[in-house]
Formats: sequence, C-alpha cells, structure tokens
Amino acid sequence: MRRKIKERIRDNRAFKLPKLLSAYREAELTDQLKARFVFFLYIAAIVVLIAAMGYSIQGQLASEVQGGINWAVDSIEFGLILLFSICFVLLIKGYFSFASHLLLVSGMLAVWAVVFFDKSRPLARMDTLFYVVALLTLTPLVIRKHLVLIPVYFGANIIALVVFMIFERSTLDVNNAAIADFMNDFILSIIFVGISSFNVFSISNAALRQVKQDVKRREKAEKSLRVSETRFYQLFIYAPVAMISIDKSAGTMEFNDRAFRLLGYSEKDIGSFEELSALVFPDSEYRAVVYGIMGNAVKMLETGNGPVLPEEIQMVSRDGSLKDIMVGVDLIGQEFIFSLTDLTDKKQSERERVELQEQLLQSRKLDSLGRLAGGVAHDFNNMLSGIMGSAQLLKLKKNDPEKCNAKRRIFNISA
Repeated sequence: MRRKIKERIRDNRAFKLPKLLSAYREAELTDQLKARFVFFLYIAAIVVLIAAMGYSIQGQLASEVQGGINWAVDSIEFGLILLFSICFVLLIKGYFSFASHLLLVSGMLAVWAVVFFDKSRPLARMDTLFYVVALLTLTPLVIRKHLVLIPVYFGANIIALVVFMIFERSTLDVNNAAIADFMNDFILSIIFVGISSFNVFSISNAALRQVKQDVKRREKAEKSLRVSETRFYQLFIYAPVAMISIDKSAGTMEFNDRAFRLLGYSEKDIGSFEELSALVFPDSEYRAVVYGIMGNAVKMLETGNGPVLPEEIQMVSRDGSLKDIMVGVDLIGQEFIFSLTDLTDKKQSERERVELQEQLLQSRKLDSLGRLAGGVAHDFNNMLSGIMGSAQLLKLKKNDPEKCNAKRRIFNISA
C-alpha cells in the first residue's frame, strides 16, 4: 500500500528534448514541441543556406550572363547564415518567440531580397517567390498566442508581390498576360495557405485548450486520489482493529500496528502468506479448514456475491497462546482487507460468567434445601410440643390409676 500512494504523475512523453534546450524543461508541452521543431529547423536552414551559397557561387562563376560573383546576393546569403546562427543561440537561451519570429521574418526578407537584387534569370526570380509560400506554412508553428499575426504575414507578402511587379516588371522580359496569370496563381496560393494556416492554428489551439483542461482535471483527480489513499492508509495503520491487506495482483501483504500487537510477530518474521499461515495455524488439518472458509469468502467477493459474514477461528500467537479471532474480509479495488477482532478476553469472561452462574445456582439449591429442612424440623417440633404438653398434664394427675400405663408410655416417648 505504501508503494501505491507514492507519486503517480511521471513524465511519460514520447520524446526527449535535446540537451541544448534545457531552458524549456519546465515549459508546457506545446512550447517544448515547438522549440524542438524550430531547433532542428534552424540547424537544417543553416546547413541548406551554406550549401545554397556554395551552389549559387558556383552558378555565378559559370554564368556568362552575370559575368562573375554577385556580391549582393552572396552577401544576403552570408548575412542570413549569420543571422540564423544568432537566432539559434537565442532559441537555446529560451527566447522562443523572438527566435522563431526572427527566423520567419528573416527567411522571407532573404527571399524577397534575392528576388529584387538577382537580375540574372527572370524565370528563376519568379520561381524563388514560392519559397515565401513554403515559409508561410510555418506560421501556425511559430505563433503562440496572437492569431492576428497570420493575416499580417500573408498580407505583407501580397503587398511585397505587388511592389515587386510594379518596380521590377520591366526587368522580367515576360508579357503582361503571363505576369497577370502568375500574380493570380501566386496570390491565390498565398490566400489558400493563409486560410489553411489560420484554421489549423485555431483548431490546434482549441484542441490544446481542451487537452490542458483534461490534464488539469486529471491532475486534480489524481491529487484527490493521493489524498484519499493517504487518508485510507493512515486509517489502516492506526485503526483500533487489527487489519491485514493482501494485494491480489502484486501478491504483497501488509499488517497494521494493531495486527502486529495482536499476533506478536514483527514485519521481519512474516515473509509470505504461506509463512504466516504456518505460524498462526500450526495444525495442517485446521489450516486446511480455514483455507476452505477464507477461499469461499474470497470467491464470493470476486464474483460480487458479497457481503461476506465474519467467521470465528482460532490463531496461535507468537507466545504460543491460542486466541479466538473473528475474521471479516472485504474487497477494495485489488486488495483484500482482513479485519481481526480478538474475542479471547470476551470468551474468557463468558466462561467465567457461566461458572459463576453455575455456582450461584448451586448455592440457591442448597439454600432451598436448607429452608425445606428447617420447615420440616419446625413442623416436627410443633408436633413434639403437643405431645410434651400432654405428658406434663398427665404427670400432674398422679392418683389416676386408669392412666398409669398411658403415662408411662408417653414419658418413654418424650424421654
């Protein structure tokens, strides 16, 4: 039972935070998940930017149109790598909101900077814009509270597209119909992604709020359960009745203080239920009888046919004395609770009372016999008094010759 009332709430998460994100150990689960995602995203972004920068430099050197390295584009890429590295450090320090938003904003600015300053290939510049759409899909993961930031991000990119087409349209060398078709497709894709991101964020937040409420209710219920278990344990240990708890699933057994005092054994003396049975029921035949009685009671409780009436048995304590015990059993969860009520003193008092009653009855019989004997003696004495009186009267009549013989007989009787 002590094992069961220990702390039950443990960290059962299916993932582990990287050691570098130790600042988020005490954060909420959603913040930990987002921090871990952004952490690996920063690492991937830095690696990709380094590879992209190398590929871009190689392409610039091989391009006949550009005629060498485009320092403007390369500077942007290098600055972006440096900025991402700084943001990565801020993320590790615990500044999730700042680091994640800076990742999103810097990524979009980098894309737009490449689109504006890369004059080499018009089609490649327009294709680069779709990286903006990819970055916008990250908004539900970056934003924590303020839902209004999603339309702000998407609206800002639509405005940037319009500005780009106004100022850079002449450099694209594409007809108006193609440009209009591209703008429509691009704006529609941004709007679609924006609506999806908005709803994903809303649904996720609603689900997370529900989960948090469920977690709070569960924590409250578990706290109440721990309090209840602690209270039950205290009642079990300090109960005025001897009690033994046997966990049928774990096979463990526990005594309260009263049970130890009743049987005289200590916790070290009792290893298992079989050892206890051998100690308190040394007679194997009587032990089998008790097993049968208790086995029937246990089956009744397990099948829901209770309650079980208490049974009176005899146990041998450590000092060898035989104790009359009233045993009751009940099933609470996975534990059988046996209550032991000592009837030894009560039985002894009952026997003494019976003996006293028998002695009292015997004395009353003797008293009645004495009273009867006294009554008989009294009645006989009354008869003798009459005879003696008659004898005295005859004695006074000495000269009556007719009664001489009668006088002698009466005197002989009274003598």
